[in-house]
Amino acid sequence: MSEKKKAEGLTQQALAKRLGVDRSQINRQLSGECNLTLRSLAEIAWAMNMEVSLQLQEPSHGFGCNDISSTSTIGHGPIKVVNLAKSNGSADPKASSAQLKSKE
Repeated sequence: MSEKKKAEGLTQQALAKRLGVDRSQINRQLSGECNLTLRSLAEIAWAMNMEVSLQLQEPSHGFGCNDISSTSTIGHGPIKVVNLAKSNGSADPKASSAQLKSKE
């Protein structure tokens, strides 16, 4: 969309006028400040004389693809805090926790 916008000299103001919305809304959508819905994406595509194509397919687990089973942290234990005692000079981790809570 950015390439087409640039190639045709379309401004955010022109897109906003075609859609009947404020330019700031187009700015937020195109800059990623807000999440686009399929509807808003289709409306912007229409204003740019483009169409949206969506294809659902089985995942390909090739190089560069995330595999939930290997990247998920679900099922792992709680995070351990290591060497917390160093920060306050105490060798007792429980004392460190108590001191941290008292500082909050």
